[in-house]
Amino acid sequence: MTVKVAIIGGGPAGAVCSLHLARAGIDVLMFERDPRREKPCGGGLTLRAIRALPFWRELQIVESKVHQLCLISPSRRRIDLELENPIRIVSRRHLDGALRRLAISAGATLIEESVRKPLPARKGGWRINGHHADIVVGAGGINDPVARYHGLSFTRERRGQAVGYFVRGIFPQRIVCRFFPGLWGYAWWFPRPDHASLGIELLGGEFKPERAWSLLDRFVRQDLHHHIVNEEKLDLKRARPYTWTEPILDPKTLETRPLNGRDWLLVGDAAGMVDTVTGEGIPYALISGGLAAHAIQTGRLVEYANAMKNEVLPELIQAARLSPAFYFLPLLRSSLFVLAKSPTMQTITKDMAMGRQNYRGFTRRLLRDTPRVVKDLGLYLAGHILKKGEFHAC
Repeated sequence: MTVKVAIIGGGPAGAVCSLHLARAGIDVLMFERDPRREKPCGGGLTLRAIRALPFWRELQIVESKVHQLCLISPSRRRIDLELENPIRIVSRRHLDGALRRLAISAGATLIEESVRKPLPARKGGWRINGHHADIVVGAGGINDPVARYHGLSFTRERRGQAVGYFVRGIFPQRIVCRFFPGLWGYAWWFPRPDHASLGIELLGGEFKPERAWSLLDRFVRQDLHHHIVNEEKLDLKRARPYTWTEPILDPKTLETRPLNGRDWLLVGDAAGMVDTVTGEGIPYALISGGLAAHAIQTGRLVEYANAMKNEVLPELIQAARLSPAFYFLPLLRSSLFVLAKSPTMQTITKDMAMGRQNYRGFTRRLLRDTPRVVKDLGLYLAGHILKKGEFHAC
């Protein structure tokens, strides 16, 4: 039986789902209201994201390969890490566009329209902007119409808020993340190939735009000027401001939120697939898009939810449990202090940043490596005391 699939949203989740289905010979309608817009996120692709892109080389997009990561604690202690495997930073406009072009070349049809309310068709399937589809995939982000139709919209308490700028220019290849006292979130600087993404996101608690812009300004003045970029090149008067919203779900919501029905599925941000520690969503969008396509090809949509519960949700649920503790100020300050002095903790952190270490194994690895961390700190303290001349051998 011939099946037609409508995919609402042409971001990573929707485009990857469209690509897999089109290559399998399935008739795909991909709706994207604004395919030329730039999206406000860091744009960093870790090893986890690259593994979810087996056709990465086919995309042929310009990237920045970044090996340097700078973390700045709430007390402004700076930690510089050298990454063995780079984080690839891309323009989201270029990434999403390249994925859509691959899908179109495989046979998918791109429709540049905003989707109004999807409606069930009388004889089964869906009516989407006058088009008929047997199955609809909601890949439209936080305001996805399929999720909204099924009463699965995200409340204000389940939304992360971000503000920032796209800054023109070519900058040193270094990611910078700054944490602030009392902020459940962080500021970032990601150098893309022809511009940088500068922003700050609140992952929990009440979002106050004035405070967010003020902290972002402090980040620029205290940490980026003179140290990270050339002050003359960092001209925010020519930068383009942005605001952004994404789903930030608690563990219970992640465990219970429906991901599909008889003839519909939710992927990416529309499904709430975002890391609540970092705000990262690209790898989970790519994975969910691929799993949704596989379930549609087999004709067993229920297998999509099962696959997500096995491959994706345990990781995101663990991240949601860790997020409040991580951003609790004393814990954060102390953990960054340990990080600065312990090569073992630096290795763990680099593996997390590159996508080699997941959250599910983080606690187990931390417990296993605690003796080495303690030894690292002992060696540091002994050397510090000797350096100050406070300890003399007999």
